[in-house]
Amino acid sequence: MKHRFTVTEKESEAQFRRVSQDLLTHNPRQGVNYWGGAEYPTMLIWAGRIYDFLRVLEGIVGYHPARMQSYLVGYTSGWNGADVSARLATDALANDGKARLLSSGSGILSGAGWGRCEIEYDDVTGAVHWAFPEGTAIGLAARQEGRRDKPACPFVAGFVAGWTNRSLGTKNEFQETECLSKGDSRCVFESVEYLRPKAD
Repeated sequence: MKHRFTVTEKESEAQFRRVSQDLLTHNPRQGVNYWGGAEYPTMLIWAGRIYDFLRVLEGIVGYHPARMQSYLVGYTSGWNGADVSARLATDALANDGKARLLSSGSGILSGAGWGRCEIEYDDVTGAVHWAFPEGTAIGLAARQEGRRDKPACPFVAGFVAGWTNRSLGTKNEFQETECLSKGDSRCVFESVEYLRPKAD
């Protein structure tokens, strides 16, 4: 069965209030924010600075190592975000909560300002597809810097991988097949077979 999860513009506005206001707690003594009861501090950061992180690493270690480092940081962020969201769920989750937790990713990303997306999940083949019709915030920032040959959003690819794997109990990796920074009209992330060598 194929599942499709999306967020309308009106829902995106409501998710912004929920994700960026209601679930954000400020500790005035520390001057630090916490999201959804997570133990890790949360802060606002310009999307362009995440892109700068990738560009600086590319200049130091090359594209592939830089992409993997950015991807792994995004992966942990996505996994942790899905983990916190699973604890916040108050309704009875369908499909053992897997598809419901996966679906909540679109609202979380939109509400956090990362971009409005649509998630498609085929529970027969296991294929997962995250599409950002207007691009991700990082893709938009990268496009302002000029066109590039390689995708600019490995952090987001890692994030959707972490969120998906935590939600579904899978070990998918994701590739960015379309990116605003390459001249595409949107950003798209598709699940692929595990790319890294598996430990025996």
